[in-house]
Amino acid sequence: MFRKREEAEWSRLARALSNRGAEEGVEQEQGEGVVIDETPAAASPSTPTVPDVNVTIVRPRQVAEPASDEVETVIGERSTWEGTLRAEHSIRIKGKVEGDVETPRAVYIEEPAQVKARIAASVVVVAGQLEGAVNCTGRVELRSTGRVTGEVQAGVIVIQEGAYFDGSLRMTQPNRTPSG
Repeated sequence: MFRKREEAEWSRLARALSNRGAEEGVEQEQGEGVVIDETPAAASPSTPTVPDVNVTIVRPRQVAEPASDEVETVIGERSTWEGTLRAEHSIRIKGKVEGDVETPRAVYIEEPAQVKARIAASVVVVAGQLEGAVNCTGRVELRSTGRVTGEVQAGVIVIQEGAYFDGSLRMTQPNRTPSG
């Protein structure tokens, strides 16, 4: 059983929490937010009747992330690929690659990788070493351990602190996806 002052505090908390979602632009479905259940308590002769307050905080439904891109092709750390590598799904490179890499999805160049190639993809993430040309319809991201030497053409480029880039960069109009 709460005292009046505590009840007022809970009411303010409930209002603040229910307004927070609206301020942040979070869409709430019916029944979401803060639910206050005021049930009258059994009164004893010496205490005034104060309703019990049960506060249930229901988090707003999170917007579902699009399914992560399925990586179907992996070049292992102790593997070497020479020539043209084409795949319909994303490619993860941990070893050595020389030649051309083509996919309509993403290319992930992991930290131990050494790549000397022309890459054509929608997303390229570099945490290893890349020497060559990148033609990307979407985003190129150079992680802090990434080293890129060559030409990069992309709609969006992100270079984290500590990354190395030596070459030319050409920004193009990024492809817009329905969710982006």
